[in-house]
Amino acid sequence: MRPLRVLALPVPMAVSELSGASGFNSLRSLVKYCDRAGHNWFWYVVIPERYRDERLDFPSRVKVVFVTNECLDYYTEIAHSHSEVVRLFNQQYGQYPVDAVLTERVVAGAIWQRLLSRQAVRSPLPVTVWEPAVNDTLTISQETELALRALTAVSCKYIVLNEEQVRLALHEYGRYLSGSMLKRFREQCRVLPQGCDVEVLDRALTDEKFEKFTVMYGGRIAAIKRVDLVVRIMEAFYSAGRDVRNLITTQTVGSPMIAEIQSKGPSVEIMTGVGRDDFHKMAARSHVFLCASREESEGIGLWEGLYLAGVGLFPDRPWVRALMPPGFPYLFSDVAHAVAQLKSFYENYAAARVWTAKVRSHIREKLNSRIQAEKHLAVIAEGVDNWKGPTEKSALYNAVKGISEGFERRGTPVSWQEFAGAVKQAIKVHPFQRRVQNAMPGVYDYYRMFLGLGWQDTCEQEWPVFIRSQEVVQ
Repeated sequence: MRPLRVLALPVPMAVSELSGASGFNSLRSLVKYCDRAGHNWFWYVVIPERYRDERLDFPSRVKVVFVTNECLDYYTEIAHSHSEVVRLFNQQYGQYPVDAVLTERVVAGAIWQRLLSRQAVRSPLPVTVWEPAVNDTLTISQETELALRALTAVSCKYIVLNEEQVRLALHEYGRYLSGSMLKRFREQCRVLPQGCDVEVLDRALTDEKFEKFTVMYGGRIAAIKRVDLVVRIMEAFYSAGRDVRNLITTQTVGSPMIAEIQSKGPSVEIMTGVGRDDFHKMAARSHVFLCASREESEGIGLWEGLYLAGVGLFPDRPWVRALMPPGFPYLFSDVAHAVAQLKSFYENYAAARVWTAKVRSHIREKLNSRIQAEKHLAVIAEGVDNWKGPTEKSALYNAVKGISEGFERRGTPVSWQEFAGAVKQAIKVHPFQRRVQNAMPGVYDYYRMFLGLGWQDTCEQEWPVFIRSQEVVQ
């Protein structure tokens, strides 16, 4: 893959630490893999200011952009000001040229594309959205949000967890989109599960379990996770007379659902503000990892919990069957069924662990972040080469060609600032510092024209540095 500059817009949600957000962890793993694999990509990662003091642990080819006007959820996203990000990354007048966008901001995918692309859109900025985040329990109050998701479905590419997510999205978006638009959405979906960082998980593995038989759930306290069902199952299992520990760990803090859970589940121990490392340690020492999600968009924490605990109990849902190894038996249909299986685990834990090796092998081979990452990068790169800029017959193209020839005679690398100054001198307008007429080429157009004349961006720094392409030199 050729060098690219990618803008990443993760959604941290309401967590005290970014390490507790599965989407952020997915992004960081992807960026690290990209660096280790030797792809010359530079990443701009937008992070809310409140996480400035956190150790983010990114490689050198990353610029973290801290912004103050960020929000915590999908709903306020659509009405929020994006001025900081637009000022930096708009293809017409922004400070940095970007080839593609990766985001979890499903509601605003199309909005971001519009805000960051040139206004005279001939080749809009490619936007890749991680999962369509559609479930079959949407309320009427979410109709506006769903309509915006449908708009994003037409213009952006998607990386989705499984075919069930695609089916649900097609069903829901069918209320807003024509048949041809739905077909386009389906064509733009790539079914690629998120992967786990297996090397990190292996370091957390231990044979030492908690002294008391422990059933654990770890993840966000949110309705879509059906934590209320988790509590009902745990309470019913405890009421059956077993000496067990019911444990819920979460990064979530301050949620009103926590008090509600505590009132309904007196036997359930809830630990809030739990970081990723502590989650791994507790999952590895637990006997059973319990999940009740009706739908999942990423599921990374679930696969991590299953991998570490070695035994997991999951709802009998299409998304689970699609991702588990064939024949995986530990699925439940209702509370009574779940409790019956937990009783069998308690009474004969050795038998329950028969599937441990198979499950871990399956995750290593099918849900390994290193295996999945290369496929995800390929999706992000799709569409970048569809850029349509000024033709070779235009005066602007010839001006940039003259700039290229001058720098080539000099024979040294060209900085972004030098290139911008040369463009200003040649066309008497500085397109990198003010909003020029929409009919004029923008920052990204000049960047791509220069690359098309035999230059290569090293993608080692936040500002481009151009060198002559090896193909041209040869």
